[in-house]
Amino acid sequence: MRRACATHNYERGVDLVAIQQMLRHWTVSSAMRYVRPYATFIEDAYQRAVAATLVELTGKDTTA
Repeated sequence: MRRACATHNYERGVDLVAIQQMLRHWTVSSAMRYVRPYATFIEDAYQRAVAATLVELTGKDTTA
């Protein structure tokens, strides 16, 4: 139940420090043991980061 709650909140954009406090852990690293994002979430985040970096470097939006 803790893993599902932590993962769900993380994928919804909740800050890791907030998740740490919600789980009542002393460190973020101990709370991270409960966060298990899906592979598609990681792939989507990677694609968004690459696209944002390209826009910043080239000044052109390639998503259109």
